Amino acid sequence: MPESTRKPMLSRALIVGAVTALALPLLTAPTATALSSSDIKLSSLAVNQGSKIGVEVNYLYGSKRCKMTLSGPSRKVKKKTVRVRNSTAKTRISTAGLPVGNYVVRVNCGKGERASSSSFSIVPKGEPREATCDVADYGFSEGPAGDTTVGFIVANRSSALTADSVKAAIQFLDAAGNTLASTTEYLMDIGPQAMVPSGTSADAIGVSSVRVAVVCESSNEPTNPRLRGQATYIEARNSSIYPVRFGGTIPNTTGVTISGSSRIDFVSRNAAGQITGGGSTYPEAFIPPNTTGTWETIDYMTPNNVASVEWAMNVTEE
Repeated sequence: MPESTRKPMLSRALIVGAVTALALPLLTAPTATALSSSDIKLSSLAVNQGSKIGVEVNYLYGSKRCKMTLSGPSRKVKKKTVRVRNSTAKTRISTAGLPVGNYVVRVNCGKGERASSSSFSIVPKGEPREATCDVADYGFSEGPAGDTTVGFIVANRSSALTADSVKAAIQFLDAAGNTLASTTEYLMDIGPQAMVPSGTSADAIGVSSVRVAVVCESSNEPTNPRLRGQATYIEARNSSIYPVRFGGTIPNTTGVTISGSSRIDFVSRNAAGQITGGGSTYPEAFIPPNTTGTWETIDYMTPNNVASVEWAMNVTEE
């Protein structure tokens, strides 16, 4: 083949080779990114004193070792150095000798690789590692219009964890144990070792007993501020459906403006101190700091079943 014919063919071959090379995918190592709290996984929201908390740190592409420190209310700290394998550092850190309280795991894996985990709690030995929800007290009464009102108090026995997503399933039963009506009530979050009143009503006549079953989940998040008090007045009404009215004042000592949508849960008691009903309502308006608001509601219960009313407000900010 003459030389003048070969040169153009060589040029075309070089061009095709260059295009093919550009079309190949580039294989590069993962790029290290700054560590964040979401990269640190804990094995539990709570552990008993003396046991171990599992820690896993992910996406450590540029690190060889990580220093992990338990940090909390104690001056005594627990430290551990962990080798990184396959971009992950895993270990279990003992809580022996540390007091009860809330802690975080501080992680230092080198330059730009520092972060703290979400919090977890150390609880006493033998205590449940989850928030608990149980019914501390309950009672019911039937109104003149055929509605039965139930009130109950839910307790969280945990010393460290908040009970959230609290759900109460209520059944109204006749003397034979048949279900006349059922309903579900969702409660405000309940802080550690706290109790919250609540209640509801159902269109049911001939109720012989009531069953209240409560379930909840656990959280380390703090609850909203809570105000509590007693109704300051209870009055009979000329009504066959809502024969009683009660309400009271709400001194705002929280330092924030209380929203008019802040829920108030309550239970009523008769003269013997037995729970006769319960429910929920809201303040009549928003309440600025260091002022006093009011609340009021009407109810199915007969006045002779309402000698006192105790309430608790889950404060939300306006």
